[in-house]
Amino acid sequence: MKKYIECIIVALLCSWGAAAQIVFNENLPVDPHLHYGILPNGFTYYIYPLPGTGAVNLKLVTKIGSVVEDQDELGLAHFLEHMTFEGTKNYPHDSGSKILQAYGLVSGSDFNAATSFDDTQFDIKNIDANDSTMLPNALHIIKDWACNLTLEDKAIDKERSIVEEEWRTSHDYGQRLADSLCRSLLHGTQYASRFPIGSMKIIRNFKPSLLREFYRKWYRPDLQAIIVVGDIDAARVENEVKMLFGSIPSPASAPVRKQVAVPDHKGIDYNLFVDDEAPSSDIGIFFLHDKISPEMMLKKECYRREAIGLLSTTLLSLRLLEQSSKAECAYSSATCTDGAFLIAKHKAALALIAMGKEGMTAQVMEQLLTEARRAQLYGFTADEINRAKRYFITNVDNQLKEVNTLKRTDYTAALVDHFEGESDLCGFETSLRLMREIVENHVTADDINSYLRTHIKADNVSVSISGPKKDGIAYPTKQDVERRFSAIFSSTPPPYEEKVRENPIVDHTPAAGQVLESSRDSLSGITSLVLSNGMRVLLKPTNFKNDEIRLNGYSPGGYNVYKGTHDIALRAMNAVIEGSALGNNSITMLEKQLLAKNVSLYFNITPSKETFVGKSGNADFETMLQLLYLYFTDVRKDPQSFNSVKSNLASQNSQIANNPSHIFQDSVTSTLYPGYIYYKDLLPAEIQSIDYDEVLQLYRERVANPGDYVFTLVGSFNVDSIVPLINKYMASIPDNGVREVKMTPTPMRHGRFTNAFSTPMATPKSTIDIEYFGPMKWTTQNELMIDMLQGVINDELNQKIREEEASSYGVKVMCDINETMPVFVIACSFDTNNEKKDELLAITRKYFKSLTSKGVSQEEYNKVYNQQVNQYYFGLQSNDFWVYTLYLRTLGINYERDLNASLGTMSNLKFNLFIKSLRLNDELTTVMEGLPKKQ
Repeated sequence: MKKYIECIIVALLCSWGAAAQIVFNENLPVDPHLHYGILPNGFTYYIYPLPGTGAVNLKLVTKIGSVVEDQDELGLAHFLEHMTFEGTKNYPHDSGSKILQAYGLVSGSDFNAATSFDDTQFDIKNIDANDSTMLPNALHIIKDWACNLTLEDKAIDKERSIVEEEWRTSHDYGQRLADSLCRSLLHGTQYASRFPIGSMKIIRNFKPSLLREFYRKWYRPDLQAIIVVGDIDAARVENEVKMLFGSIPSPASAPVRKQVAVPDHKGIDYNLFVDDEAPSSDIGIFFLHDKISPEMMLKKECYRREAIGLLSTTLLSLRLLEQSSKAECAYSSATCTDGAFLIAKHKAALALIAMGKEGMTAQVMEQLLTEARRAQLYGFTADEINRAKRYFITNVDNQLKEVNTLKRTDYTAALVDHFEGESDLCGFETSLRLMREIVENHVTADDINSYLRTHIKADNVSVSISGPKKDGIAYPTKQDVERRFSAIFSSTPPPYEEKVRENPIVDHTPAAGQVLESSRDSLSGITSLVLSNGMRVLLKPTNFKNDEIRLNGYSPGGYNVYKGTHDIALRAMNAVIEGSALGNNSITMLEKQLLAKNVSLYFNITPSKETFVGKSGNADFETMLQLLYLYFTDVRKDPQSFNSVKSNLASQNSQIANNPSHIFQDSVTSTLYPGYIYYKDLLPAEIQSIDYDEVLQLYRERVANPGDYVFTLVGSFNVDSIVPLINKYMASIPDNGVREVKMTPTPMRHGRFTNAFSTPMATPKSTIDIEYFGPMKWTTQNELMIDMLQGVINDELNQKIREEEASSYGVKVMCDINETMPVFVIACSFDTNNEKKDELLAITRKYFKSLTSKGVSQEEYNKVYNQQVNQYYFGLQSNDFWVYTLYLRTLGINYERDLNASLGTMSNLKFNLFIKSLRLNDELTTVMEGLPKKQ
C-alpha cells in the first residue's frame, strides 16, 4: 500500500497532538476489510468491498512479461495479450468481447490488457453491481483469459500484422529513446534486450506451436492473481473466486520465474541519444542504490525511510523549481525523485531529471549537480524543512478526507503492488495516518540532511542525455561528463540563501459587492446568482468528494475579437500571464506561499473565449477566490519570469520543429483553418519581439468586463457559507460595463480538400486524418446521438481497418457538436504502412457513404445505447459530470433533465433517421507519408 500511497500523494504530508510511540520494527497490520488468500494451486486472490459504489472492477495479473522470453520468443508475451480477445475455450472468437459490449462496456476503456517487461494485466471495469448476471459472466470470461486461450492458427496469423502495425505506430522518438536507455544503462540484464513489442522478424515467422508452449509454460496459477474491488458481497464473491480459479490445474513441472537483478557498477555509465525527431532535450542523472527489501517493506520502519526520502527529494525539487524562473537557467523544468531505476523492479535510484533548453545540456547537468552538491554540503534550512513538512501534512490531510471516495482503480493498483512484492496490505487510511505521524514527529533535520550525503556520490551513477540532432548543437562526451562530476564534487558552492518575503496574497480588503438575484432549481440543487457587477455564478453542492471545490469561468471573446491583429502578443498570452506576478507576489514567491495549500487556478484564452479553471479544498477556497480577484484586478510584470518564459518558448518551438507528430498536427490545423494566424507556432524572431506591455494591455481588456463572465462552482460546499466570500472577491471586481455576448467563430475551410505530403521519418509510416463537418444545432438529443455515433464508427471502422484489413493498430474516432456554433464534426485518424494508405482511405470514405445511407443494425444500436446509459449512470456520481452540466446551464441548456428524457425516448428508428440526415459535404483530409531518411 505504501508505494501506491506515494503516487497518489505525489510528495506527502498542523499539528496532530503529542507524538505517538511507534515500534518501527513492528510488522504492519492487514486491512480488515480485505479478503486475501492463496489457493492450493498457488493462485492468489484479493477481494475488497466498497459498498454503495454501484460498480465492480476486475483485474487479472500474470507475473509474466517480456523478460522471461528466450531469444527465439521475443514479443510472445505481448502477442499473447493480443490473443486474449481472439477466442477462448468457452468464448470462441470474439464472443467474450461481444458479451461485455452487450452490457454496455467499451473495448479499450472498460476492458483491455497491457504487457510490460515484468507482467501482463487484464482489466474489466465498471461492471454494474445491480445486474445479477454481469459480474459472474465477467469472472468466467477473465478466468478463461487466465487458462483457456484457444490460440488458433488463423487468428494468430491475422494478429501478426496488427502487432506489426502497433510496432510501427509506437516506434517513435520516445520509444527509440527508451530502447537506447535500456540497452545502455541496463546492459547485461534482460531489460536491455527484451522490449515488450518484440522482434518483428520473430512476430512475422514464429510457429503457432511456440506460442502455445509459451502460454502453457508461463500462464499458470502460481504466477497469477485476481483482484475484485467494488460494490460486492465479499464473502459470496470469495467463494465464487475459490471455485473458479481454484480449479485451474498446476503444471507438473514449470520453469522458475527468476527476478531480473541490476548490478551496481563503478564510476559513471553514460548514454547519449540524439535524434532528428527529438522534441526536447532531456537530462537524467541517476544515483543507484538498493531497494528496500521485501521483508522491510512490511514493517513500519519502511515508512520512516520513505518519509525521509520523500521530504529530501521534495526539498531539492523546490530549489530546482526556484532556479527555473531565472532566464539564465539552462533548463525549463526539473525535479528530484527516488524510486525504481528506469523500468527495473529490483534496483532504485535517486534521480535528477530536467528538460533542458536547446543546446544547453552540459550546462543543465552542471546546474543540477551544483544544486545537489550544495544540498549535500549544507543541507536545508529550518524554514525550508518546516515548509516542506507543512506541504506533506497538507497533502496527507487532503488524502485522508478523501479516503472513502477513492476510486476502484486506486485500490486495484495498490493490490497489484502487493502481489508483485512492492507494497504492504495495511490499507490507505492506516498508511496515511502512519506517514503523517512519522513526518511530523519522527523525522529530524539531521535525518533529511544526511539523506543526500548518503545517496549522492560520483560512483555507481548513470547519466542520460538526449536531444535533437542539429548542426551547431554539441553534446557532452563521457569524458566531459566525468570531468564535470569530478569538478563539482570537489567544489564548494556557497550556501543557499532563501529570499522569501511573506506578503499576503491580497494586501487590502476589497469593497464587497452583493448578490442582486438568487434562484434555486430544487430538482437539480443548482443555485443561480447574479452579482452587482453583472457576473453570473452557478453553484452545485455535491458529496462525491469530501474536500474538492471546482471553479470554472467562461466569457465570450478570445483571439477572434482582434481579427488577425496583435497575433504575437495573443499567441504568447497564456504563457506570459502564467509567469506574471499577482499583486505584490512574484511567481516564485507565490509558488512558495501556495506550497502547503490545496489550490490551483489558471487563465486560458482560446479563439472564441476566455476561461478560468481552478480547484481547491474547502480550507483553501478563499485563497482560490483571492487569486481570481488578483487575476482580474492586479496582474503585474515579473521581468525575470518573462525572460525565462521567452527563453523556454524559443527552445521548445525550435526543438519540436522536426518531430513528425508535431508536423502532422500542425498540418491538420492548416487543413482545417487555412491562414489562421493564431494557431501558428511563434517563430524565434517573434518570440524575441514579444511586448510585455502589449500582452498585459490585451489581457486587461479580456478581464475588464466581469459582467461578461459566467462562473460555475461544483463540490463540497454549503451555498450560504460561501456567498459572503463570493461577494468579497467576485462581486467586488470592477466592471467597465462593456459586453461581448457572441462568440466569433474561427474561419474554416469548406468543401472537399486533401492535404497530402511526405516527410522523412526514422520509422516510416503513413498517418491519416479525415474530418467531416456539417450544420447541426446543439440539442441534448443531438449530443446524445452524436456520442452514440462515435461508438458506432469506432467499432465499425476498427473492425474494417484493424481486424479485417489488419493494417492498423487502431482507429481513433471523435464526434462532437459545437455547443456555441451550429456545426458537427466527425473525425477519425490512424497510422498504417505506406503501401496501404490509399486503400484504407478509400475504405474509410466508402464506409461513411454507406453509413449515412443505410444506418446501423439493432444489435449495434443496442450496444452503443447501453454504453450511453452506463456513462450517464456513473457520470451522475462525479463532479466532472456536473462541471459540464453547469457549463451547459450557462448557455441555457438543462442538460441532466434533457439527457434523462432523451435516453428514455431513444430508439433505433430515431437514431437511424439522425444518421441519414447528416450531410458530409465538407470533407477535409490530411495524409502524411513518412519516407526513409537518407543515410
